[in-house]
This record gives sequence, C-alpha cells and structure tokens, in this order.
Amino acid sequence: MSDGGLIARRIASLEWVICAAPAYLQRHGMPSGPSDLRHHQCIVISAGPIHKRWPFRSSGGIDAIDITPRVRVADGEAALRLALKGAGIVRLSDLVVGAPIREGQLIPLLADVHHVEPLPLSAVYLAGHHRLPKIRVFLDFLVERFGDAPWRRHLSPSSKPAAMIKGLQQS
Repeated sequence: MSDGGLIARRIASLEWVICAAPAYLQRHGMPSGPSDLRHHQCIVISAGPIHKRWPFRSSGGIDAIDITPRVRVADGEAALRLALKGAGIVRLSDLVVGAPIREGQLIPLLADVHHVEPLPLSAVYLAGHHRLPKIRVFLDFLVERFGDAPWRRHLSPSSKPAAMIKGLQQS
C-alpha cells in the first residue's frame, strides 16, 4: 500500500471462478478447454487487463488466454447480472458467484485447468487504530467469520453444480 498511514489485515483469500448460467450452456454448449473460450460469448470487466486475460494451467506452466468479450461492463455486479441472465461466460471472485453456484444459477467451468490466482481480501484501517477495542474486536470478528472462506464450501466435486454439468454434457 502506498499510504504509510494505512494498515491492511488479511481476512481471507478470494479465488477466481469461470462460470455460466445453465441457460447459456444449453444454447451454446460447454467449453471443453480454454481455447474454446474464443468461440464463446464472454463477459469482461473493463477495469483492467487482468480481466481480459484468463490464466490456465498447462504442461508448460501457466498460459493466459486473451478473451475477446461480447460485453464489457464497469463492475462485477453488472457482470454477475448478465451472466445470471444467460448472456455469456464470466470470470468473477468466488465470493461474488458463491451463492448463485450453490443455488444452481451458475455452473463453474474449466475448474480442472483454470488457474485461480488467489487475491487477498483485507480490512484496511489507520495505523494505530487496531489498538482501539472496537476496531480490534471487529477485525477479529471478520477473520473468525470469513477467514475460512465459507462461500467456497459448495465448490466441491460432489456438489449439485457438478451433477448439472454432467447433465448438460449428456444433452
């Protein structure tokens, strides 16, 4: 952080998830590999180049696919709304897409090869303020409540979305 008067306390790590709505996948099919994304309608946040280059694990390390988006949006909320409506494939934080995946509204894609690029989720506060009881208690609460990334628990292979993926692949 560039401001020396600020302190950041790590709360959790976020992970990127590539996903799409079942309606989109029924109309356009499942991408079988990263290169298939070039032929799909993708939704990208226009905030920076990180959102247009989606990384994947390969035998040679990490390869990034340049995504040519169907739609560019200003923020993750707009991208999520479009994905939920079936407008395309999106790459968002698991914190943002956790509930829609759990509810079957979005299906994770290419999880076996996608490089998730963990991102820190931190609380930022003024230096010295961590000694104030209310700040210390609040920071401890955030770590206790969110430190184990509870929104990620549904992403296991035995979850409902995995069964939905198999159903879509067979149709």
